[in-house]
Amino acid sequence: MRYLKSLVALFCVVLIAAAQVLAQNAVHDAAQRKIDEKKLQEYFLKNDLHPKKGPGGMYYSITKEGTGRQILIGEVVKMNYTGRLLDGTVFDSNTDPAFRHQEPFVTEIGAGRVIRGWDKGIQLLKKGTVATLYIPSIMGYGEEGAARIPANSILIFDVEVLDVMKGE
Repeated sequence: MRYLKSLVALFCVVLIAAAQVLAQNAVHDAAQRKIDEKKLQEYFLKNDLHPKKGPGGMYYSITKEGTGRQILIGEVVKMNYTGRLLDGTVFDSNTDPAFRHQEPFVTEIGAGRVIRGWDKGIQLLKKGTVATLYIPSIMGYGEEGAARIPANSILIFDVEVLDVMKGE
């Protein structure tokens, strides 16, 4: 019985610590969202852009409307894309020979195989759509960053949906 009480007490301590970490992360995310929103609004104003607001604080603008219905979670998309930072630095592209992977990018939407901004943003598009996604850092690579992407970077993706297929 004593062992059980100790185990319950330990579980409660771990649970409280986890709740504190989650609360700290929520405060950090809210602060980063405000920073990203301010940077995005400044970028839009400077470049005379008027994108629509999407889920999670991301924005998008459609250059060429596709056909049919919007892409659904679980569907597989074939896409072309170029990713860049707010300062214009291109960090990846499947259409630029400099990045050495000039084949369409294929992924299942909603499966967590791409950054959250893509999973949410691509669902706003249709087959044939050409669009630009403006993704806040917390829907991208966050405070860790990635290979050519500094921590807390807002990402801009020019995308073209080439095909939409049923998922498995």
